[in-house]
Amino acid sequence: MNLPLATAIGFVLTVGVNTPLVYAQSRPSDRPYRALFGRGHQGTSGQTLNVSATVMQAYDDNLLADAGSVSPGAVAVSGQYTMLQAAGDYAWSSERAQLGITGATALRYYNQIGDVQNASHSGGIGFSAALAKRTQLALNGSAAYSPSYLANLFPTVGNVRLGDGQPVNPNYAVNDVSSYSYAASAALSHAVTTRETLQAVASYTFTDFFGGTSTRPDGSSYGGRVLFARRFGRHSAASVGYHYDSGDFALAGGGKSTDNGVEFGFEHTKVLSATRSARVSFGLGTSRATLPPQWRQTADQVGTQQLYRVTGNGAVSYEFSRTGLLAASYRRGVEYILQLSQPVFVDGINVSAGGSPTRRVDLTIGAGYSSGASILQQSAQFDTYTADVRSSIVLTKTVSAYLEYVYYFYDFGTSALLAPGLPQKQARNGIRAGLTLSTPLLRR
Repeated sequence: MNLPLATAIGFVLTVGVNTPLVYAQSRPSDRPYRALFGRGHQGTSGQTLNVSATVMQAYDDNLLADAGSVSPGAVAVSGQYTMLQAAGDYAWSSERAQLGITGATALRYYNQIGDVQNASHSGGIGFSAALAKRTQLALNGSAAYSPSYLANLFPTVGNVRLGDGQPVNPNYAVNDVSSYSYAASAALSHAVTTRETLQAVASYTFTDFFGGTSTRPDGSSYGGRVLFARRFGRHSAASVGYHYDSGDFALAGGGKSTDNGVEFGFEHTKVLSATRSARVSFGLGTSRATLPPQWRQTADQVGTQQLYRVTGNGAVSYEFSRTGLLAASYRRGVEYILQLSQPVFVDGINVSAGGSPTRRVDLTIGAGYSSGASILQQSAQFDTYTADVRSSIVLTKTVSAYLEYVYYFYDFGTSALLAPGLPQKQARNGIRAGLTLSTPLLRR
């Protein structure tokens, strides 16, 4: 079925530290994870506008999964399809302010039935500025149509750019229920001293399943975080903070679940050479989940009002050559994912490696695994796996060709975590080959 394009955009407010907050706007991030102090590339004054288009031919051993229309007990059907993807990003920066705008869209053509379908659409806009010598402010927000389901179960290893949209990856689609998803966050940061920073962050998400139904209601979550960070020397920093999150899950009988706790973090960068470095960060915290009254009789321990957990996160990166990077990220904590009927406590890891063996060839490899359970019922468990191998060859200054293999698997056993109508277990393998045209339209 053809799906309409999302038309609304949310807003995000984010702030940096004792130098003007800068995101990695239209360039690749210079670090594989988000630093305690929220820094990416140091921008320069000017404007950039980049556009790209990709034409891809794909083969999938579970074609209905890619179409997002697998039903419980359905037999996997293999087949081919053609996809057109287009994206663009605009960045403007000055000494005290930055603006970023991004957009992406994807259309599929199924050869067997001769039908064109909208796969996904996303957009984002952001603005950051220095309010005062030591105070930073930024706005960033996004909207997406038919966003990637269950992708948030895997931790990410990439930095966030100003104006980035929500991730929309058709490889993680699990059904064809259309939705609009909006995200917004806010943060304000003040450099107390040249080494110490105080930051406050707030976030909000909302997913609209076209008005909602009894089996798929709309839902939202929101949260806040206060962080105090101190820098030790040029390459190390530590932080302590407090977080609060809340989400509603009408699929589980209504009401809101809240989660709060204390966090401690540390990061260190080791300079290996003039062009290479290694970075490591880790965090440890606590989580106290408070359950609404209507959920307490479904918990493992009847009458339980509060559940306690230990949370954690970590990231490491190593630049093993001028173009090669190895990165890994780990996350342990409570997640609010609307496609699941209950909040879940997840352990997830993501690893990636990439480099350029020659000037014209680029190779990237990635894999992810997550395991978790409902915070209400430990017996409601799940596992997910994903892997991706991609090789690109530069043909001209603006055209490149690529070949990619994708694997994805999830298993929710007999639990009722998934929304009604979704298959409890799903596996897929796919091969994609395509041509990408990418060019800068503006550089000044």
